[in-house]
Amino acid sequence: FHHPSSQLSFSTNAKNEESKTPQERFNNSKEEVTPEKVAEMIEVSFLQSCLQLSQGYVDVLKLFIVAVQAGYERRLPLKELIPLVEVCPVNSAGRELMKEEKSLRDEWMLVVYSVLDSLMTRNDVDSSLGGNGKGGDELMLVEDMETTSKKRVRKVVQSVLKIQ
Repeated sequence: FHHPSSQLSFSTNAKNEESKTPQERFNNSKEEVTPEKVAEMIEVSFLQSCLQLSQGYVDVLKLFIVAVQAGYERRLPLKELIPLVEVCPVNSAGRELMKEEKSLRDEWMLVVYSVLDSLMTRNDVDSSLGGNGKGGDELMLVEDMETTSKKRVRKVVQSVLKIQ
């Protein structure tokens, strides 16, 4: 029996919503996350991460990591994601980032991708990401990144994995 009353309809919908798990409610509320949206999340969270870190806070850095992780989970190669971040119409800094700032952002993105890839490979869930047994190496190809940056990132990833 369906009563035409909107109040009854609302409470029925609310009851259905309450019976769902938190993950189901979250999945239903998500809007589609496009590569451009991922780039925007990265752009907005990066500068704030730097400012917050300088004061000893890591909360916004966590948002940056989640934003980059969204790119990884969507199999966006860094060589495509980095340019999307560069051309993002949102400019939270209110100015063009300096070369060093862009380089730092790119390194942080590579660190997140590298850690995720290492964890996925370690946990043998690479195949769930459509991998080919080589991890996400194709996602991390950034030809124009300096060799010293790549070495620094490799050291950071190795240190993080030792903690785990």
